Order: sequence, then C-alpha cells, then structure tokens
Amino acid sequence: MEIYMELARHLENLVMGYPFNEALLKLLQEMFTPEEARIALAIPNNLAPFKTADLETIIARSDLPRSSVEEGLQSLSKRHLIYS
Repeated sequence: MEIYMELARHLENLVMGYPFNEALLKLLQEMFTPEEARIALAIPNNLAPFKTADLETIIARSDLPRSSVEEGLQSLSKRHLIYS
C-alpha cells in the first residue's frame, strides 16, 4: 500500500497533477502492479507536459533491473497508462 501512496504523491506533484485522495489510491491499486508503480515513480514528474524521459534516465532513477524496467514500461504503454 505504501508504494501506491508514494505514487499518488508523485502524481500530485506533476505540472497538471492529480489531487491526493483515497479514490486515487484505489485507482492506482487497480491500474498498477507494485513493480509498475515503482517504475512509474522513476519517471521524472518535473517535465513539461508532453515531454518524455528517456529510458536511461528512468533506469538510473529506478532500483530495478533494466529488463524489468523495459518490460514494465512496455506494459504501461500498451495499457495507455504512459505514453512513449
């Protein structure tokens, strides 16, 4: 549950962020696996809208193996939870 609270706070700090509340936490739990949440936390939240972070930046900010990050990003992209 803590990982989802971290992700909610991360999303709250986006330029066009989401307000932190219980509904957001429940939604994140439905949409992201714990590993995907960890990957999403590695995506910088200080980028201008429609700017992207490169793979190397996300990997460097993550504590997961490269292959896990690549697979997780592909899964999130296929489900339209992130764009690439």
